[in-house]
Amino acid sequence: MIIRHRLSDLIAGLRHGPDRGGWLRALAELAWALPVMLLIAHFGGLIHLAPPTDAITSIGLAATLFVAPALGEELVFRGLIIPRDHPSARWIILSAALFVLWHPLQAVTIGPAWSGAFLDPWFLGAVAVLGTALGRIYAATKSLWPPILVHWFVVASWKLFLGEFASTADPAYLDETRTLLRYMYSNSDVWIAYACWAGGLWWAEGRSNYAYSIEPGSLDNPVDRPQMLMLREFTQPAPAI
Repeated sequence: MIIRHRLSDLIAGLRHGPDRGGWLRALAELAWALPVMLLIAHFGGLIHLAPPTDAITSIGLAATLFVAPALGEELVFRGLIIPRDHPSARWIILSAALFVLWHPLQAVTIGPAWSGAFLDPWFLGAVAVLGTALGRIYAATKSLWPPILVHWFVVASWKLFLGEFASTADPAYLDETRTLLRYMYSNSDVWIAYACWAGGLWWAEGRSNYAYSIEPGSLDNPVDRPQMLMLREFTQPAPAI
């Protein structure tokens, strides 16, 4: 009975299109959630401005992101979890909590190439903000299309314009980053350069537990971190002046 009712809610949410007021409510939610997510991502080192250069690839990626995660996750975490007719705060909180837990679950089960980010507390904080905003949008509009489009906009913007890469000291992640760098070097007509920035005294041991730091673990007896040793495979000594 519950499953049937949730499926009815999901179908109704797809059939129902919001009016102008509904779209304005979606924009209002995005107006507070987007700056908060950007602040979290900035302080967590999750973003770096990198506009796309390949239009065809970017369009294909944007289309893929609309299906997964935007459409698929909204059908589950908003359409099936939040009662359409009685969208109380507890259902929105439950939806957001499950939405957050779904990401580290992917990391420890499916283990996609980006699973390192799914275990990052800063990333999960941004996901919690997004999940809350999407739940509030669905509750206000009773339509799944505004949260689907907002979800797609946020993820596509991050993937296409605010991308960066990093690695922990885990050998599997080092291998993935090594593979990525080899691909970048073999396609140097597209990937012009990259910068290593997670260094400096603030990142040193005792001052930060940032998993992606390349600062030596001890300033008294500096030893390169595994990430730095891996990066040295792709660097050349500076020419003598």
